[in-house]
Amino acid sequence: MGWHDALAAKSAEQGKTSADFRAGARRKAKATFLLLLLAAVVFYLAGWPWALLPGVLAAWSAFQSRSALMIASRLEEAELRSAGERQAAACLQAAKRSNVRERRSVRPPVRQHGDRQW
Repeated sequence: MGWHDALAAKSAEQGKTSADFRAGARRKAKATFLLLLLAAVVFYLAGWPWALLPGVLAAWSAFQSRSALMIASRLEEAELRSAGERQAAACLQAAKRSNVRERRSVRPPVRQHGDRQW
């Protein structure tokens, strides 16, 4: 089990969904873009040593965004798998109920005293 798998399992135990992580990844991607823009402006005005700080922050933000996307995809897989299992269980239960009804309707009629068998 990889690091992102372990984080996804822990997040699922805490009740977080893939939508939560997708929203976080989107927020971090926007921050990455703004930090890269800031780094470009600082590089233009003050030179590359000063542009390193927003550049490093942008790289960290991009890493967090990618990590959140990977966790969200693993959570989606788990959500789909559990939804499929629930659906399969419901179908099986419905099939059992219909099978019981069919068996009841297929029973031969009860013979009464005096019925002849031809």
